[in-house]
Amino acid sequence: ELAVTYVRSKLQETLKQGGLDQDGDGTISRQEFNQILDNAHAARTLTQVGVDIFNLVDLQDFIFETNNDSGEVVEKELSLGEFMEV
Repeated sequence: ELAVTYVRSKLQETLKQGGLDQDGDGTISRQEFNQILDNAHAARTLTQVGVDIFNLVDLQDFIFETNNDSGEVVEKELSLGEFMEV
């Protein structure tokens, strides 16, 4: 739990300071996610707590796609809490 709290605070800091939350809505889109992974500080933070960044990249479709009421695949955004659960 301590590691999760640490990563959450570091990601929040990186999102704010790095301007990675482009629309300012506090959620993480696929585009913002890719920018997080391109950010050396954020990537290092994730790696330090055992996150496999390469697996995250491979799982992007699973993480950021969902089906709407019509069954169509649409992009979704995650809150920081939802992202941390991934």
